[in-house]
Amino acid sequence: MLKYILRRLLHLIPVLLIISIVIFTIVEIMPGDPVNA
Repeated sequence: MLKYILRRLLHLIPVLLIISIVIFTIVEIMPGDPVNA
């Protein structure tokens, strides 16, 4: 069970990294300050 959880966590790390980069890119591309939106 521990091996399964560790494997899931290892697969989750690159997915979270990609999602973070995509969200960051969208926020940077959008015109205006995201705080004021």
